[in-house]
Amino acid sequence: MKYKAFAAFAAGVMLAATSLAGCAGVEAEHAKHEHDWGEWRETPPTCTAAGKRERVCKTDPSHVETQEIPALGHEWSKEWTREENGHYHVCDRGCGERVMEAPHTFVRGACSVCFVR
Repeated sequence: MKYKAFAAFAAGVMLAATSLAGCAGVEAEHAKHEHDWGEWRETPPTCTAAGKRERVCKTDPSHVETQEIPALGHEWSKEWTREENGHYHVCDRGCGERVMEAPHTFVRGACSVCFVR
């Protein structure tokens, strides 16, 4: 008789543990596990936007580790880019941004800033 009472008690505990493990926010010891992380997937940063690294636990895909990669910032060319009507510095990272864009200022046949003739 004692065995049947224990078996019924144990079955109730197992049922309770199973239902608790699936509840959001429950941090019971039995719900924790050691992560088996997958490969990092990376979204590279740009000049103006942060990127991120992310990996997912193979055991429980609801566990995701994310790391931010800071934005790179612009890297301005040292040389002027010259066009017919003006000049500017362009970002060497390839984003296409321009700074110090201005029309040519001709003095004695050459631009006094970028020296185009």
